[in-house]
Amino acid sequence: MKEKFKSYIFNTARKQLCMGCGTCMQLCPKGALTMHDDDEGFLYPQINPDLCVGCGLCDRKCPIQYDSHYACDNFEQYSLLATRDENDHTNKYATIGVCTRISKEAFSKGWKVFGVKLDENEWKTFHQCARSLRDIDLFSNSKYAQSDTKKTYTEVKSSLATGYKVLYIGTPCQIAGLKAFVRDSRNLYTIDLICHGTFSSKLLKYEVEHWEKRFGGRLSNLYFRSKIKYPWSVGGMVNFNIWDGRKSKHIEVHGSGSPTYKCFAYCENGVSYNLRPSCY
Repeated sequence: MKEKFKSYIFNTARKQLCMGCGTCMQLCPKGALTMHDDDEGFLYPQINPDLCVGCGLCDRKCPIQYDSHYACDNFEQYSLLATRDENDHTNKYATIGVCTRISKEAFSKGWKVFGVKLDENEWKTFHQCARSLRDIDLFSNSKYAQSDTKKTYTEVKSSLATGYKVLYIGTPCQIAGLKAFVRDSRNLYTIDLICHGTFSSKLLKYEVEHWEKRFGGRLSNLYFRSKIKYPWSVGGMVNFNIWDGRKSKHIEVHGSGSPTYKCFAYCENGVSYNLRPSCY
């Protein structure tokens, strides 16, 4: 299998060959692949050799092996720059809230909208389809931890087949995996987030434990790049609330004081220490 196929699934010692997008798992016609956390908390596919028939579909569709899934050079490309002058809106979000604005517009037109939610019980991030405008608000703001796409590619393909337009927001590798999965993407609209790289949900949980211990309470409403208390000019902020059993206190900490944020954005030598191996 190693000689025949080149993807991570058949070369499990080379973690740089996997971006964790979950395309292979969702594609496998025999259900031979499942996604599992490694010791660092990053998702990787594991194969059940008793179920695998060696069809190679996972290998052929892997976006890290075949960069044609990224290609869009068959038409002229152009760029737009956008900003907003509504401070009440932009101050709620990591940048100007463009993903939220586009998502709500698409949702109001009856589209299926997919984004990333942070589960504050398990401190894990995952993709899901919005069922309400409230869900879209939960998708907003920076999380930095790599999300689990779960079965959302399958949901997207089914939605497209039944006539829906779909908006899907994710990192570039996740979008490449999605486009490889659905093939016919005429009604598929995507937003690729230029992400710098992602750390794992395991590290996110450690981040939460760090702040809870420091401030003596339970943490909630966590997100990065907050502008609630300080302006953009001071750099990225970490924002959360701490409940001490009697009252809730809002906390804003500069990114250089955040264990996970510092490792990839504020380390003095410019090296990112906590990203997924493929991000390098």
